[in-house]
Amino acid sequence: MRMLFGLVLGLVLCSCQGANPGAGDGGGDGPGGNLDARLVSNDAGGDGGDVVMCTGMPRSFPTFNKACTGAGDCAIVLHQTDCCGSLAALGINQGERARFDRDEALCRSMYPGCDCAARPTLAEDGNQALSPTDISVDCRVGACTTFVRPHGVVGDACKVDTDCASKQCLTESQDTHFVGGYCTFKGCDEMSHLCPAGSECSGLTQAGTRICLTKCGAMNTCRSPYRCCGPGPTARWCAPEQSSACMLR
Repeated sequence: MRMLFGLVLGLVLCSCQGANPGAGDGGGDGPGGNLDARLVSNDAGGDGGDVVMCTGMPRSFPTFNKACTGAGDCAIVLHQTDCCGSLAALGINQGERARFDRDEALCRSMYPGCDCAARPTLAEDGNQALSPTDISVDCRVGACTTFVRPHGVVGDACKVDTDCASKQCLTESQDTHFVGGYCTFKGCDEMSHLCPAGSECSGLTQAGTRICLTKCGAMNTCRSPYRCCGPGPTARWCAPEQSSACMLR
């Protein structure tokens, strides 16, 4: 699957040349033409910085530490891959976030404005999403990896039970804290009624029923108006800020 992601990302990186010839291919006088590779200072020291070259040939963008022991170690970052504004969602270790932000800011400054539409955001599982909010990150085989979430999973908005893969929707009328509804599994526990993958039995309704909440990392984004809360970096979930869920444990 990683080979597939690399192939698709490589095709995306090359595609902008045809979208606006001469703008960003090293042969024009516009914002993307004749750019030299830039160095961005790296807190880790070493050779003095990361080489960033997002236009011209050859292109170069740094790699980042993806090591993890749980989803809480991971952050989702968005890397621009062409002058159209297309994005790739990458999973990296939380400690690499500042370095990525510096490198990405320089990368984006190299692209000229192209008269073309951005492609859907590409995740590392090889799937595309119309919105980056449909992409999540998990620790898979010790590496932070992004993937497109299927619809109707725990944490998604819902109005009726059939909107959810679990066939259980916690509606606002059932609990006013869960704005827009919340796909979940009611009556969960850690023994015989386990939560689906990517969620945890950490919620409690106003009626006192335990429910599954979708897990999140410290830097991950939950859908509005929910927030990522919990006692530590590896025990966090998307929950209403005013609910008891954010005060459990």
